[in-house]
Amino acid sequence: RFASRAKHIQNKPQINEDPKDAQLRLYQDEIQRLKELLQQTAIPTAMTNQSGIGENGALPISGLNPEQIRAMETEHAKKREDVEKQVRADREQIMAEASIVTSKTRQKKEELRSRQSGLENERQERD
Repeated sequence: RFASRAKHIQNKPQINEDPKDAQLRLYQDEIQRLKELLQQTAIPTAMTNQSGIGENGALPISGLNPEQIRAMETEHAKKREDVEKQVRADREQIMAEASIVTSKTRQKKEELRSRQSGLENERQERD
């Protein structure tokens, strides 16, 4: 009766790490995801060169007049610039938080080392 339930139990492994290190890892993953997002938005451009074929091999849109195309291009450039600004701002914020986290971990490590050396000195004096 209970054996079948026990067979279906699946453990979810957790990484045994400092919460600050986990937060730093999450920030790095977020940076990587934002970089990929930026690259994906940079690739599909419908701009055309002199031959009439776009950079990615797409033909120009025939149902639009040049003013509409220019408006779309400026809108696309503005959106791209906004995304790049957001990515830069996020990256700067993440880097600032990461530097704070690393400085705090360094400080905690130093405190632990000094406490450990004090305890070892105390132990040696008792012995």
